[in-house]
Amino acid sequence: MKIEVFREMCELNEAFERIIEGLRRLEKFPFLCRELVHQGTRAEAVVLQVGANEFFFDKFERVVGDDARWAYNLTTVVSDVTVAPASENEP
Repeated sequence: MKIEVFREMCELNEAFERIIEGLRRLEKFPFLCRELVHQGTRAEAVVLQVGANEFFFDKFERVVGDDARWAYNLTTVVSDVTVAPASENEP
């Protein structure tokens, strides 16, 4: 599931890049330039992209932390289980 989330974020970033590049190309046209540049449309798209990435990585950090705790707990349980039978077999 997590790899699918990364793919979706990658696609979202690619879409933002296409929008930003398209807006940049449109700025070449004088009759559009005034509206696009003065309203900061391209800058707004970049801000939205950055915001989406910050939100994602904030959530990602929490998920990774949860996974790390889960892995640590699993390692502790597994080492307890593997140590216990070995000590029982000793004379």
